[in-house]
Amino acid sequence: MVFPLRRLKFTIWFLLALSCFAFIFFVPIQTVEVKVANSLWLRIPVSVGGRFETLYVHSVQKTPVIDEYVISCGRIWQWQEKVKSHNAGLPFEVPRNGKFIASDEWFYFRGGRFNWNVFFLRVGNHILGKNVITFRRGFIDNAAGARTYKLFAIVQGKKLAVGLSPITIAMSLFSKESLVILPNMVE
Repeated sequence: MVFPLRRLKFTIWFLLALSCFAFIFFVPIQTVEVKVANSLWLRIPVSVGGRFETLYVHSVQKTPVIDEYVISCGRIWQWQEKVKSHNAGLPFEVPRNGKFIASDEWFYFRGGRFNWNVFFLRVGNHILGKNVITFRRGFIDNAAGARTYKLFAIVQGKKLAVGLSPITIAMSLFSKESLVILPNMVE
């Protein structure tokens, strides 16, 4: 049986379009998820190299501590920790496989190869902790620039699980949860 050339071209283009559709809808997209009491609070798609940071005020020193994270190889890597002093409960030793940099304003502890699929964050309040999370470069949420959430005002006193989770566009279409930021703020 011989296919006419026109029919063969149509079949090839149809299969190409079907392959593209399947690729777009069924290839997993990495997302950063923040859960409160096993309930999804926030989900943002992220590209490799996406960066975010957590900030809190140290309870003893009353000084800000900023932890910066990078998404790479399907893990959340702590890129650096910035502190303003070396006193009680703050880092003072250079991490293994890392380096220490001092500037006029901050002490930087860079590297160390600390990485997680999920890590936990205890949120304080407007007096203790003042926890904030900021999503920067590499997050696919149509926001220009950084997006900051004052966790101490939104999820005060809660334990958060921050982790990576793959999701496909098809899964997001048929689930109750969105592919981007969920509006359900927790009490």
